[in-house]
Amino acid sequence: LEILQMDKDVRREFRKKYGYEVYEKDGDFSSLCSEYEYDNKMERYFELIEILKIFSSNGFLAYIVGGYPRDIYLDRKSIDIDICTNATPKDLATIFNGSILPKQEYGGVTVIVNKIVFEITTFRKEIKYENNRFPVKIKYIDSLLDDLKRRDFTMNTMCIDSNGNLIDLLNGKVDI
Repeated sequence: LEILQMDKDVRREFRKKYGYEVYEKDGDFSSLCSEYEYDNKMERYFELIEILKIFSSNGFLAYIVGGYPRDIYLDRKSIDIDICTNATPKDLATIFNGSILPKQEYGGVTVIVNKIVFEITTFRKEIKYENNRFPVKIKYIDSLLDDLKRRDFTMNTMCIDSNGNLIDLLNGKVDI
């Protein structure tokens, strides 16, 4: 969603707390040693649905968005886990006690639950950009549809809700 930079101190703290290293690849944080955890695609899917239910039980909406729903639709293994929600970064820090908040001003939070590393962003509208690419001013919103409209490709707007439904408001399947 946005390119998040983890400085060396944050990476060291993460390694100390969770026992494994993370790396950044194309803006996504992934575990170096947890690739084996993604072999059982359906088990991971149900774990993610349970994570979405954590949001619901705290009064928020949340959806798995982007690469993971796209890959599930294409019947591919996926480690590209992004969640969008109407919860703010401060709400997320309360809900997920161990969350890392690298770029809180852009609504992005890295969270680790059961050794699953994923990115959560608050529904937002991007108001001003730097270099026509990076948002420097955003506004939190309550609309999933408006949040999806700002994404790079319509195939990355597909999402999964807490009931496991694949939602395709902008016809991303057509672009695949």
